[in-house]
Amino acid sequence: MTYAVTVAISTASEFEAIMGQALIKLDKVLYERGNPPKLKQARRDLDKILSFSREPAKLKQHGQLLNTTAEVIRVEVAHDHDLHNSLWDCSDYIDFGC
Repeated sequence: MTYAVTVAISTASEFEAIMGQALIKLDKVLYERGNPPKLKQARRDLDKILSFSREPAKLKQHGQLLNTTAEVIRVEVAHDHDLHNSLWDCSDYIDFGC
């Protein structure tokens, strides 16, 4: 098994790109599993967080939501380490970069 190398996110554009990739992966899981409620809510939460990508103050207010959502995804999609790493990189961006 190989893991992607994580790199610090430094711009809103990079944040949007990484979140977009995470959403695509989550969409695939939702399709494969028939839309389990916890993952559907996680998808909605990620969409909400992404909507504030260009508003640093609002994005910071949603940092805890991202952490909570990332934990749900870690438990529900245990096999996708790249997805987990991407979400934690996004969390780091909110905490330290924006």
